Amino acid sequence: MSEGEQRFGGPYLAGDKFTAVDAFFAPVAFRVQIFDLKMSDAALSYASRLRELKAMEDWYDSAIKEPWRDPSHEEEAGRAGTWLHDFRASAN
Repeated sequence: MSEGEQRFGGPYLAGDKFTAVDAFFAPVAFRVQIFDLKMSDAALSYASRLRELKAMEDWYDSAIKEPWRDPSHEEEAGRAGTWLHDFRASAN
């Protein structure tokens, strides 16, 4: 991640504007936070900048409020490990 910022001057991966490459990494920015991934300071900073974007905040807020569930994905996630807390709205 830091190579793009260094090469193009940041704060995004391809320069001063949010582009498709940043959109590609947008879901990863949430996973960095949720799974406490170990990354360089530059990568953590980039992920934080993405999460601070208004569109990202709106996306997160909408996702938390979504009560719909896909049973097969819920089962798969349950097999992957222990859920400490589910911040989502109650399922229908």
